[in-house]
Amino acid sequence: MCAALVHHALSAANASQGKKYFFSLSNKSPIVEKGTLADVLPGDVIVFRNAFFKTKNRTMTFGYHVAIIKSVDNENKISIYQQNYGGNKHVVTTTISINGFKKGWVGISRPKTKTPHQNSNTVEQDATSNP
Repeated sequence: MCAALVHHALSAANASQGKKYFFSLSNKSPIVEKGTLADVLPGDVIVFRNAFFKTKNRTMTFGYHVAIIKSVDNENKISIYQQNYGGNKHVVTTTISINGFKKGWVGISRPKTKTPHQNSNTVEQDATSNP
């Protein structure tokens, strides 16, 4: 199950998946619905829904899949850590060209760090912010 990697990574970081997608792609017009790749950071969570990418050298299809962002370069390529893709149960690194996006939906969210609050409730804050 691809979600196991994300679940274990977020648990180890004492975080939960953010509920808001600050960057998304859709085959509806316009393709980039909101945000920019400049907003994406390592550790962000990427969710695919029937997404199809095609470049001159590669075709990739993601049904319902989730992974962790490793890096984003200045050529609109995202490297991800993923598990259980194409039958591979091990964690692997894959690079996806956003320019090759053709259809489906892709959303990226920022994990939220769980921090204890004075009254013992859990408060979530942006996992990339400094305390």
